[in-house]
Amino acid sequence: MNQVGSFATDTNQKDQDSTFTCNTHTLKNLLLNKYTWILDSRATNHVCCTLSDFSTYHCINSISIKLHNGHYVTANYSGIVNLNYRISLTNVLYVPAFSFNLISISKLTSCLQCDLIFCSNKFIIQDIRTKDKIGSTDFD
Repeated sequence: MNQVGSFATDTNQKDQDSTFTCNTHTLKNLLLNKYTWILDSRATNHVCCTLSDFSTYHCINSISIKLHNGHYVTANYSGIVNLNYRISLTNVLYVPAFSFNLISISKLTSCLQCDLIFCSNKFIIQDIRTKDKIGSTDFD
């Protein structure tokens, strides 16, 4: 897993941009917040470990996922997870064997038609069409 950053979502947040918190916490610390998602530059799919986070989901043919340690886990469901009112992840795999959530950077940018702009002290998620900022973070 190549972690670029992580952020916590506030599902009650309707009128503000999502705030991303980049950090150097260990994976164990990230697990304390079920709304924490890890931006992963090598992930091919979004993954969520909590079925209640899905707004909709459906059964799929089983997908076997190889982990970095060589073990395999299975996904049997896929669906939509709304991180905030502007960011919805589609085709998110439900993997209860995971104890964290992943955002595939390549899927995020292609599905949402957005750019990730990395600066020396922050990154911005920007809508390609409107140039609106739909998320950002300041690095510590």
